[in-house]
Amino acid sequence: MGPDELIAALVNVVSDPGAAEDRAAAATALAERGDLARAQLLLAPLVNFTAHEEDAPLPCLCKACLPRAGTAATLEGVSFHRSFVVSGRRVLHFWMIDELAEQRREVRRAVGESLRRRIKKAGRA
Repeated sequence: MGPDELIAALVNVVSDPGAAEDRAAAATALAERGDLARAQLLLAPLVNFTAHEEDAPLPCLCKACLPRAGTAATLEGVSFHRSFVVSGRRVLHFWMIDELAEQRREVRRAVGESLRRRIKKAGRA
């Protein structure tokens, strides 16, 4: 997403807070530019679909823990950075291994597809 498209998406979000696709696209573009703080501001109104993990080896990314989780973590010498996917009015935060940074878009697409399938399946149950 270029700068003009990002501005247009942000304007759409301001004029229509329910513009989920524009909100997700703008947040993704900001995160890809390294501006996770502003991306998080755009994601804040969405339902955080990330479950609380009390004993997880990496910081929990649920709604309550997210503000103090940080944007990077290391586990046994392996580095991770926080990422997210959006599906409608839901956001799922997850840790992505830095070794996959080159494939970030593919990983996010796969996680997003999995999230959408799970939401759809849960809706049928």
